Amino acid sequence: MFWGIAWLCLFLASRSTGWAQESSSPDIPTQRAEDISAVTSEQSSVWPEEMLLHPASTSKEYISALSAYIGYDFERAEKLLLGIVEKYRDFYLGWHYLALCSTHKPDLAEARDRWLKVFELTDKFEVAYYDLALCYLATGDVERAKALLEQGLALFPGNGHLHFNLGVIFGYEQNWKVAEEQYRLALECLPNHPQTLYNLALIVETEDLDEAIELWKKYLDSAKDIAGESLYIPQAQLHLDKLIDERIYRDLKESGGK
Repeated sequence: MFWGIAWLCLFLASRSTGWAQESSSPDIPTQRAEDISAVTSEQSSVWPEEMLLHPASTSKEYISALSAYIGYDFERAEKLLLGIVEKYRDFYLGWHYLALCSTHKPDLAEARDRWLKVFELTDKFEVAYYDLALCYLATGDVERAKALLEQGLALFPGNGHLHFNLGVIFGYEQNWKVAEEQYRLALECLPNHPQTLYNLALIVETEDLDEAIELWKKYLDSAKDIAGESLYIPQAQLHLDKLIDERIYRDLKESGGK
């Protein structure tokens, strides 16, 4: 349902920008930003009950707006949503969808301002921390993105996507130790999250050959049925094959070549 934010994913992901960039360190290869399309389907499960029970949620206008949005008619969806937030001034879910519409224009400044409207109404909307942080990242405001993710984690410590994106920021800053810590925390919340497994494996390759092999195997297993991972699976397989060869060589060396 929530494909509007996917444009931000394309903006951030390494396949279209430098955010998941090459490190200047020879030991740590490219870190990946999150593929938002892999998590948007989860978002409806975290809508606050107050929004689900809000009169606007069952209004004809809102249902029509969602229908237009799902049908990629973002101009009509935006027009309807503007009327809804004017009528129901405390309905911050409307501002959230308006921000998503903005990402399709694309107008990140407008999207940012609309998510800030959400925060004017509530600080308990979990998804907004994630989305606004990505908007800050897309416009180069790394420090605000980091602060917002940390603020979100103080309220929602079990959100693996927030941990993951903090890891991406610390990786961008080449603070690999803290990036690794955030990725491990993300995996505690989302054990099969492919991007986390991928990024953590890249870091661990320089530290623990055996763990890196297991992480690459787990990544390949979790990613095999995800269409968006098709670009990365061959790279992961190359990493895994190389590490397996290195382990064979290590074991032979330790055994004296026997």
